Amino acid sequence: MIYFVYHIERPEIPRVRPLDQRFIIVVLFYFAFLIIASACFIPGPIHAIHSTDGEVTTFKARLVAKGYTQRPGVDFEKTYLPVAMAKSIWILLVISAYYDHEIWQMDVKITFLNGFIEEEIYMYQSVGFISIGEEQKVYRLHRSIYGLKQASQSWNIRFDDVIKSYDFVKNEFDPCIYKKVSGSSVVFLVLYVDDILLIGNDIKMLGDTKA
Repeated sequence: MIYFVYHIERPEIPRVRPLDQRFIIVVLFYFAFLIIASACFIPGPIHAIHSTDGEVTTFKARLVAKGYTQRPGVDFEKTYLPVAMAKSIWILLVISAYYDHEIWQMDVKITFLNGFIEEEIYMYQSVGFISIGEEQKVYRLHRSIYGLKQASQSWNIRFDDVIKSYDFVKNEFDPCIYKKVSGSSVVFLVLYVDDILLIGNDIKMLGDTKA
């Protein structure tokens, strides 16, 4: 079966005459919004990452699919994303403090582009990035992308498969806690969406894991 993020044919917006009853209702609702909500124009937020002193270090941008048009049971199935439990993190931090283990933090870049999708999904070319001569073509997605309902779970499944291939064992009670033991060396990995904590007593093993 073929699934679409949104229909290939763009829906036409019906033209409304100025005195049309629908137009009057829209205008009244708009002014009610301005009055009741006390809405006013202000400068829009800048999507950027700031340093501790408030300076912009890098800007943020995302290419996203219109996931809000997806239909449950048709365009996607499961969306659940597990994260490490707070009590699990506390316990590992206590263990780390007691045994004087190293604690490293890292985050995964372009997280949701790493997961694979089972559905056959298409999306339009983005405005401003349309290939010349191929304006009528669309993208067929082989991996997940930001905006898809199943993107977060697809990423988690992919991460689980990859990390276990490096001999990490998933915790029985917390699916986002992993452990790797080699002789007297031990490394714990804590996953919270795309943020990772590495806790261990072997610098080399920690470095190999981070790499």
